[in-house]
Amino acid sequence: MGMDGAAWLAALQRDFPPSGTLAADVDALFAAHGREVTREHVPRVAHEALGLAQRFGVDPLAAQTAALLHDVGGIVSGARMPALCGGLGVPIVPEERQVPMLLHAKLSVVLARELYGVTDTGVLQAVRFHTTLHARPTPLDRVVFLADKLEWDQGGVPPTTPIC
Repeated sequence: MGMDGAAWLAALQRDFPPSGTLAADVDALFAAHGREVTREHVPRVAHEALGLAQRFGVDPLAAQTAALLHDVGGIVSGARMPALCGGLGVPIVPEERQVPMLLHAKLSVVLARELYGVTDTGVLQAVRFHTTLHARPTPLDRVVFLADKLEWDQGGVPPTTPIC
């Protein structure tokens, strides 16, 4: 049985109402949840994504928005992610059960939509696939994926996927 996702979202909406400045809102969310490494990582990814977007003709606002939101699901510990996803009705594939931290991307999409009001399907897709990419990535997907890997925050060498 999943945890009460609706109550979790309602608490976040109450405690972290959007101010109109996404970067500040995301920073406050990470700070409140003690995610200092991610708090430092996300603005660097947003900066990198903006540069890549400008270089490769991708919408810079979409790239920056997706980059700012790509890790917000990481406010939840990996151990709690499967139950929370269950409570939110988010489908979980076997690989995500084996490596629950992969679910942070799906939770990031939920928060982008429900907490920050993002409806742009391209931005939401880039957030969703920033860790794993997928077989037919859009230029925005590639920008956010690459920006995240170029500003790697997990120690060691980032896992990469050929994106031909």
